[in-house]
Amino acid sequence: VLILLLFLISRQIQAQYYSLGQEAASIRWKQIKTAHFQLIFPQETEERSQEIASLLEHSFNLVSETMPADVKRIPVILHYESVISNGNVIWAPRRIELFLTPTQHSYADVWENQLASHELRHYVQLSSLNQGITKYLQYFFGEQALGAVLGLYIPLWFLEGDAVLTETLLSNSGRGRLAAFEMPLKTQILEKGIYSYEKAVFGSYKDFTPDYYCLGYHLVTTGRKNYGAAFWHNTLENVARKPYAITPFSGGIKKQSGFSKKAFYQNSIQELEKGWDKQKADNEHNTIISPDKNKTYTSYIHAQKIDDRHFFALKKGHRAIDAFVLIGKDKKEKNIHYPGFYFNEKISVKNNMIIWAEKQYDARWDHRSWTKIMLFDIEKKRLQTLCKKSKYFAPSFSSDGEKIVCSEVLKTENNLVIISADNGERLKEVQSPDNVFIQTPFFAKGDSAVFCILISPLGKAFYEYDLIQEKWEIIGEPSFTEIKNPFYYQNTIFFTSDMYGVDNIYAYSLSNDSIYRVVSAKYGADYASIFKDSLVSVSYTHLTL
Repeated sequence: VLILLLFLISRQIQAQYYSLGQEAASIRWKQIKTAHFQLIFPQETEERSQEIASLLEHSFNLVSETMPADVKRIPVILHYESVISNGNVIWAPRRIELFLTPTQHSYADVWENQLASHELRHYVQLSSLNQGITKYLQYFFGEQALGAVLGLYIPLWFLEGDAVLTETLLSNSGRGRLAAFEMPLKTQILEKGIYSYEKAVFGSYKDFTPDYYCLGYHLVTTGRKNYGAAFWHNTLENVARKPYAITPFSGGIKKQSGFSKKAFYQNSIQELEKGWDKQKADNEHNTIISPDKNKTYTSYIHAQKIDDRHFFALKKGHRAIDAFVLIGKDKKEKNIHYPGFYFNEKISVKNNMIIWAEKQYDARWDHRSWTKIMLFDIEKKRLQTLCKKSKYFAPSFSSDGEKIVCSEVLKTENNLVIISADNGERLKEVQSPDNVFIQTPFFAKGDSAVFCILISPLGKAFYEYDLIQEKWEIIGEPSFTEIKNPFYYQNTIFFTSDMYGVDNIYAYSLSNDSIYRVVSAKYGADYASIFKDSLVSVSYTHLTL
């Protein structure tokens, strides 16, 4: 009877204190051991994993220069089967997990470089805490004791802000250099003033507050600039050696700067305010079409005019589920569909049809996932799954709406893929030059060519693939200046760039190889499109997009 009762009791037992999930049982694993790392990877990805091993070794000393780290060999698990773009550092047991599918929102740096610098910095942060009393606590409570100290005393804004600063310093790009990254905090300070520390850190349901990546980057950067490169390492040492203190993180800041954590925040934001002069648009001619009835922060993005009476947009906000909406000239709004776990990278509309990519999860294995291409008919209100279990991203219609071009990201390949808009049949595929990452492809030249952005170690560049001659050609030169969300119209590529410090809409004329600015928004403009010679874009304000 006792044995029978034990079988009926539901109790989960884990070998690991903190687990992110399971890989498919069919994967055959191999490992590479270097001076500082033990890489664990699927055997068919050995060549790419060897490159990542070299990258991690190269990055380790650079990342730990201002924050010395434990030199014991670090386990690194490489995930290739998930469509999630992320990385994690975990201390129970100690390891790094990297998810190697790049994001279509990536800035001008190779995805592996971003992961290496960002996640290694998180590792050295935790390693800096592994000393003093905190280290001895682990003899009694295990590795999770360090996690408890981290959770009790270290704010998220520091952890992520310090990692973003590291990825920026160790690359020619990085989020810290992006105008879009600083835009929310800059706009809030210049338009709404400085929020209290509590509101800035914990957020608000009334006013938009920048996330802890943005806030943290600017606070960490100000601390390093004013008090030296060792400022944050010394602060962490104070936490590790004095976890019995009530506020050891704030005490570490005060010990070096003379200010408490809250006073340090206020001084840093005031310093930023002085550096960010209020900007004036020099040729902004906007007609606002988004509804003004929203009482809380609301975003309207991917805006496109679909006929003479309606605009399409993706609506995001605190009080409602993300929705596709139609907005009339009278600013009346109508929800037409609620997407699932979608990728907020490219939403294409043509002939009253909407196409986008969503995540598709495996029912059994946590780290196996795919994309599915979704098609919605606005007039018939009919939803169709065009492709399942694919690795297609950023789908975009041809001019006649009969074909769709996507970026395909496989374990070891980056392909340009064209599928049928009728049944999802794979019509054509071509690998990118040097197998580099393909971002936001789109049809051009009467659908005889596909243009896209390619990201290589040299930065971002526009490329053309001629579908008739079947060859690639670069347009312009690679650069680390941000370019994103492009489209083609009358032998011109329109795109978003921050080449002058603010995201705005630019045009690259293929006829005379020249670039000129089309929209000059006060704090930033993005997601441009054209309908019957009228350009629609999204402008950022302190209240709404």
